[in-house]
Amino acid sequence: MRAPTAEGPFESLEMLLPTLSPLLEEQIAGRFLPWSVANAKALAAGEPQTRLEFDGQLYEQNTFKYHAWSLSQLRDKMKLANSDAALRRVLEESGCAPFLALDLPVPAVSSARQG
Repeated sequence: MRAPTAEGPFESLEMLLPTLSPLLEEQIAGRFLPWSVANAKALAAGEPQTRLEFDGQLYEQNTFKYHAWSLSQLRDKMKLANSDAALRRVLEESGCAPFLALDLPVPAVSSARQG
C-alpha cells in the first residue's frame, strides 16, 4: 500500500460513482472526516479524549496522533487535487471537500507510527 504500482487499466470515475458516492457521503463525509477533524482539534488542545455526536449520540474515544497526521496528509493531497475538476466535483458533492479544506491546527507528528 505504501508504493502501489499500476498494473492495468482503471475504471473510469463515472463507472465508479454509483457505488463510490454512497460510501463517500455516508461513511467518509458522514463519519470518518467529522471524527478526524474532531480528533485533530482534540489533539491540538491537548485533550486525551475525542468527543463528538453521531446520530444524536455522544461518541467518545482516545485521541490519536496518527489520525491527526493522516488528516494533514489528506488535506495536502486535496490541495494537489484542486486542479482535477472531476475529482473536486465528486468531493464537493459528497460532502468531503469542506472537511479537507479546513485549515485546522494539527500538531506536527514526526511519524505515522506514533499513538
